[in-house]
Amino acid sequence: MNKQKRLLVAGLLLVGVVILGSVLYLLQSGNFGSQGRASYGSTMVGKLVRKADSVCTKCVEQCPGKDNILRSCNPIESDGTSTDSTCNVAGRLATCGQKQYCCPSAGGKWTTDMSKCKQGRDKRDGGGQDETGRLALSSKYRLQKAAGWCVELIVDGATAEKYINKEVSLIGTLKEPFFLVSKIMTSTPTPTKTPTPTLTKTPTPTPTTVSCVQQCPGSDNVLRSCTPPEADGTSNDSLCNAAGRVETCG
Repeated sequence: MNKQKRLLVAGLLLVGVVILGSVLYLLQSGNFGSQGRASYGSTMVGKLVRKADSVCTKCVEQCPGKDNILRSCNPIESDGTSTDSTCNVAGRLATCGQKQYCCPSAGGKWTTDMSKCKQGRDKRDGGGQDETGRLALSSKYRLQKAAGWCVELIVDGATAEKYINKEVSLIGTLKEPFFLVSKIMTSTPTPTKTPTPTLTKTPTPTPTTVSCVQQCPGSDNVLRSCTPPEADGTSNDSLCNAAGRVETCG
């Protein structure tokens, strides 16, 4: 029994060491909240616009904010919000407001003084911009969603220009904060079905029966005979307008 307990405790300790090691690895890898997200295939629908012409309503840029977090709108996250960078790794580089920032020490203040991060800069990217900053410079297009927010695109410029300001469906890979476009298709709206008009049958009018009134003669000296009546049901009228004329009435 004691041997089983010892094995159980050893197993739990091993699991704890694995979890702790994973957390430490993520902390050392930098901004695992955005740039370290896994890529996956997907489809996006919206209007393809040039970055210079786009109006993206959701992103608020702060370089840095009061909490020392860089919130950049170039590039924008796929949900339309800012790309956030935390100063949690010494030598880390980030771009915000068209400026380069470096993190001099874990938990330190972001600075534009690159000399404070020379070692990290040389180690990470050969003294140039950070990866996100380089991609942001090559991203000239955005997908504007119906709600007004945008998604950053990495797409062939010659192909994209054919679809500017058109509703499109994009097929590609989302690698935060960019959507890597592999195919563009025109987005065809779902046609609205026109209801079939209901035909209303017009009722056949009921003929009006005309009653014949016989006067032999009337007060105006006109003979009005109903034997036979006229085709419309009225009386057959005769005037005394010729000498010797003979008519029948009643």
